[in-house]
Amino acid sequence: MKHLIIICSILFISFPVKSAERYDDIKKKIANSNASVFVDGFREIIMAYDLESGFVKDCLASVKLTKKLPTKECSRVYDRGKGLTNLSSIISSSNFKNNLLKVASNIDANKGNITKKDIEKLTQDFDKSFNDFNSLTKELNFVLANL
Repeated sequence: MKHLIIICSILFISFPVKSAERYDDIKKKIANSNASVFVDGFREIIMAYDLESGFVKDCLASVKLTKKLPTKECSRVYDRGKGLTNLSSIISSSNFKNNLLKVASNIDANKGNITKKDIEKLTQDFDKSFNDFNSLTKELNFVLANL
């Protein structure tokens, strides 16, 4: 098991994802008309915003501690900018809106295995992740503007 983790780590380091390609796999899931695949993509959007919030939080803590910029932690945030643009375009896409409506229609018609509670939980989790990310970026922008 230890060897597997080391091999995976080497592969991830050796083949980094280009920022512009980051979250393309989620875009494909969101475009899929299969409700289960769409819901998996929606869950991954939530995880992506949680991940991005972590990077912003690290940057913010580093700037508050050092009282200067740039820091290594902040360069990670800047390097991920195109990926964030890609993520934002996913949630504002017509595929996302249309497939979310399709899932809702299927729930209303009692089709499929996705329940109203599942979607309510997903939207609540998304709201929290998205709002946390926005709050952190606002705070970071404020701190940077007032250094």
